[in-house]
Amino acid sequence: MTIARSPRRVPIAATVVFAIACLVFASIVPLSGFASRSGLLAPPPTGSTWDRLVSSSASPASGSIPLASTPYTLAYDNANGDLYIGTSSDTVTIVSTSNNTTLGSIGLPSGVTSYPTAETFSAANGYVYVAGYWTGTCTGCNGAWIVAIDGSTNNIVATNTSLEGVDVSNYVSCLGPGPIGSVVYACDFPDSLLLVDSTTVAISGSVAVGSQPFSVVFDSGNGKTYVVNRVTDNVTVIRAASESVAGSVSVGTEPKAVAYDPVSGDLYVANNQSGSVSVINGALDDVVATIPVGCGPDALAYDVATGNVYVADSCSDNLTVISGATNRVVGSIPVGIYPAAVVYATSTQDLYVANWGSNNLTIVTGSVQGTPQTYPLEFKESGLPSGLNWSVTVNGHLESSTSSTIDLEVPNGTYVWAAAPLARFAAARPAGQITVQGLGVDVAIGYSFTSWLLVNVQGLPSGVVWHLTVANATNVFSVAETLVGSTVAIASVFANWTYTYSITFPANFSAWDESGRVAVGTSNATIGVSITSGSSESAASSNFLWIALVIGLAVSALATIAGMRLQKPRPPTRSSSPPPPAT
Repeated sequence: MTIARSPRRVPIAATVVFAIACLVFASIVPLSGFASRSGLLAPPPTGSTWDRLVSSSASPASGSIPLASTPYTLAYDNANGDLYIGTSSDTVTIVSTSNNTTLGSIGLPSGVTSYPTAETFSAANGYVYVAGYWTGTCTGCNGAWIVAIDGSTNNIVATNTSLEGVDVSNYVSCLGPGPIGSVVYACDFPDSLLLVDSTTVAISGSVAVGSQPFSVVFDSGNGKTYVVNRVTDNVTVIRAASESVAGSVSVGTEPKAVAYDPVSGDLYVANNQSGSVSVINGALDDVVATIPVGCGPDALAYDVATGNVYVADSCSDNLTVISGATNRVVGSIPVGIYPAAVVYATSTQDLYVANWGSNNLTIVTGSVQGTPQTYPLEFKESGLPSGLNWSVTVNGHLESSTSSTIDLEVPNGTYVWAAAPLARFAAARPAGQITVQGLGVDVAIGYSFTSWLLVNVQGLPSGVVWHLTVANATNVFSVAETLVGSTVAIASVFANWTYTYSITFPANFSAWDESGRVAVGTSNATIGVSITSGSSESAASSNFLWIALVIGLAVSALATIAGMRLQKPRPPTRSSSPPPPAT
């Protein structure tokens, strides 16, 4: 009987060996192609990607001199170094600047029984001129008057008591030295500049100016005379050689005083109701700057030693100090009550202020600039929750607040500021630089809620370097980084904004979504990028090997099952040929 052979069995041991080899090989290749697109592979970093830009003491007046009566006018005689103060007691008080003591007083002419209204000194002859307004009755006088005092003897050498109704329409409101020694200027209400003979104090001529002239000065640099007109808010410009009007310059409201800077050629006009000083360029006859000062500026004086201009602020009881070099306020000096006049004494380089309300003179050392004038600097936030503490660094000083504003008082200058970082909030303008120049400054800082923007690259082997750029449409926010790895988190992007992104991979990698747009809301947003092709070492190759592994394992499993079925015993097969005959 012939027995047929069974089919060849599949070796189970070989299958197991093949599977183990596949697993060992696959363990060498990272499983990168099947990461979840929405999963967080790394926690967001803490902090913010914003770069932050952080980048005089008071001096009082040096003394005062009491006066027996109210001072109305003030002049300095630079020949003898004395002060002449027209007072309410119908006298001119004389004070020595060498020892700051009262030397005596000069009685005004008989019949003159009212306060002085103007005063000046003429270096041409050493005379002090005083003008006033008479209200009583006398023979031969009509109200307004001018007297000349010889500074060498302190005697009255000329008197004119018959001005009003003859030469003067109302009263003399200002006096000033003329361009030549023989002429003194006098302002006549309501609308003319009088030419006064310096020896006889008789009126020799007049020039029509604006309404209510209140101060006059001669500019030796350009040969012009400038008359301040209180009612018409302008300055009349006169050619001194011909005593003819050349034009006018508009200034602030109710100008009352003018001073001349011989170094720069500028003129400074005190605007009483505007609380400012107008700076007129003498070459252009035009206003080149307007400087805020104290309340009710009434008088001015120029300091030839420092180049500063001192402004007597009548209703804030101080001197405002202006630098003639920069036309900026550099300080403020408290004085007496209602300062009405100020002069600079060349003999001592001090300033003297006549205080109408406190009946005294304030002495100010010329080198003293006083307490720096300050102005409001306000930082105002928007977008932060109520009560949240926020901070600003200003020139290295940290200022904080739980309200919507941070209010500071600062002198003129340039300030670098930076808003301090806040968790989950970012400022649209986080830092900057501002300049304070005579006015308050407001800085608005708008905050927005921020979110995390995560970029998740799928299928990229570890250690591969790639590049990322993220920006919004207006380029207010942008970041460009060189990265290693599959996930990066960008902190503190503005919520509720749309961003564009661009990713650059090495030459042997590519992806379908290497650039695009992403909207960031109030929660985190993720950009998912999948690698689609690369080299034999790429993630694509890794995916292919994994697929081959799965197929190989499946084939091995099927072969094993089939082999087990073939191993079952079967009955022998009979031969179709007859058995051999017996022997």
